[in-house]
Amino acid sequence: MKPLAKDSLRLVHVEDDDEFAQFADSFLQRAGFKQPCVRFDRGAVALNYLSRIDPDRTPHAILLDLNMPGMGGLEVLRWLRRNYFKRDIAVYMLTSSDDPEDISQAEKAGITKYFFKTGLFDGLVQELDQLIASYNRKEMEQVRLTHESMAELALMSEYADDMVILSDSQGRIKWVNDPFLRASGYTLAETLGQKPGHLLRGPDSNPVAIRMLDRALRSFGSCECRSLNYRKNGTPYPVHISLGPVFTGSRFDGFLAVEQDLSEKGEPLATTAGIAA
Repeated sequence: MKPLAKDSLRLVHVEDDDEFAQFADSFLQRAGFKQPCVRFDRGAVALNYLSRIDPDRTPHAILLDLNMPGMGGLEVLRWLRRNYFKRDIAVYMLTSSDDPEDISQAEKAGITKYFFKTGLFDGLVQELDQLIASYNRKEMEQVRLTHESMAELALMSEYADDMVILSDSQGRIKWVNDPFLRASGYTLAETLGQKPGHLLRGPDSNPVAIRMLDRALRSFGSCECRSLNYRKNGTPYPVHISLGPVFTGSRFDGFLAVEQDLSEKGEPLATTAGIAA
């Protein structure tokens, strides 16, 4: 794991004042935050971006104005806390309003910290530095827990007859067990970083199953289906596939696929549609 640093911190700034947004970006870059703020001048546009962005590129923090045309800062904040998949993301209110009611509403909506635009930057830099330190502590703990889970999974899977594939959040293989290697004909080095579909699908693989698997990967969901896998030497073998997401606590870590070789059960090579989405 590469520790998070100032020059890799990703920020989204929702601010309708062009001059202030440019000033804030310039100040933060001079302070060592080298990634330019991804800036939006409307709340609704920012939420559309945040709801579609690749999970690996999500911001580490959001800087949010209070008073904007259309959807204001409080509405954006409430949406983030209710609906965004990273509900604990740091959100800092940068505003010229010192109205006690605005401050109270922001706190009730779940703001991380409320800053006044006048003289805010030293405090904001200190807050972002603390965010980086906290993020790195959490990441190290998640790595420890993930390694423990992986070790347990590997131990269990070594004694399983079924084929086991563990992939990352992008669907790339990060571990397979020995039954998978024996059945597929690949070595572990040949599988790492590859997508299972690229290795295993062939001309007669079940198109319904492929659509089900692809949909589950896109939606971080699960499915069961039957299809044909292809070995490294090109020969097919029928399989039952169970795919599901893997979580460490509330963190999404990737996917686990368990594949049962149906050859010994007399399953025909031309398998039928998936079982359940």
